[in-house]
Amino acid sequence: MLCIYLKQKSSLFDFVEIPEYIFDHNCIFMYNLFSVLFLKKFYVMDVGESKMTIGRKGPSAQYRGSRGSKKRNWDNSNKNSAVSENRTKSKSATSGTSAVKRNGGRSASRADRIRVLKMKRAALIIVMILILVLVIFLIRSAYIAFRPKASESTLTLRNDGSIRLEEVIDLKEYNISKHDIKKSVLNEIEAYNNKSKTGHVEFVRMSTKDDKTYLETTYKNVSTYNKYTEYNLYTNTMKKAVKKGPDFNASFSSVKDGKKKSALSVDKVKKLSGNIITIDENIVVKVPGDICAVSGDNTKVQDTDKVKITSQDGNADSAAVTYIIYK
Repeated sequence: MLCIYLKQKSSLFDFVEIPEYIFDHNCIFMYNLFSVLFLKKFYVMDVGESKMTIGRKGPSAQYRGSRGSKKRNWDNSNKNSAVSENRTKSKSATSGTSAVKRNGGRSASRADRIRVLKMKRAALIIVMILILVLVIFLIRSAYIAFRPKASESTLTLRNDGSIRLEEVIDLKEYNISKHDIKKSVLNEIEAYNNKSKTGHVEFVRMSTKDDKTYLETTYKNVSTYNKYTEYNLYTNTMKKAVKKGPDFNASFSSVKDGKKKSALSVDKVKKLSGNIITIDENIVVKVPGDICAVSGDNTKVQDTDKVKITSQDGNADSAAVTYIIYK
């Protein structure tokens, strides 16, 4: 104000030509400096033709540039913040993607491990099964190899209906080698099994000692045995056999504790309970029970379950029908 007053009133400036815009700006500068230092606020001043607004309501061109620069810096900082935020989001997304990839990789790796584990378990189970089969085979082979052998030809009836035949063959009597016997038996069994539909014949074991060959074969049932050997073996219950079976045309003896006792009539024999066997072969017969009666004078009871049948006239090729009743 003082500058403006001096300009208007003092004659000092009459002889000095000072450009008006310099005078005006200097006065404004002095006033602004005074206001900022002591009053700490701006005012609006109109000086001549130069009109500017000073204060909080509207910055001058000078401060507009400065504040605009700050605004631009603030915008840049916002942009930088946005960029950094985007980068953070990108990193987060990347890390998330990486995490997903890692998780996916871990899942895939876990699935692979599980698959490998299952394969190992399956292989282990297969190996255990094979070992079990091998052990069973070895036990069975050992049992068969070390099982007692019959000293004479024996036919054994089993509870399941199958038959085991043990033959003792004198090689000198038949003038044949053990190799020829084995070859002949194996060929016959193979040929029969290929054609047969009622059962199977199995070769079990064969051994030779002192010119005698031991040969063991098994048969699925009575029908198989009859067809393969061409003998006539009959098995049934006494009740069914009496109603429809053999004629019981023979002489019988009771058997107790593995020994023959008194004679039995046909009527008493038919009243017996249990099972019956008829056979027309000279062989030792072993039954799955205790013998209670037997026919013929050509039979010798060797044990409670064993009877030896021999020819009546000494001819090994001739054989009469023999009855064996057991419980």
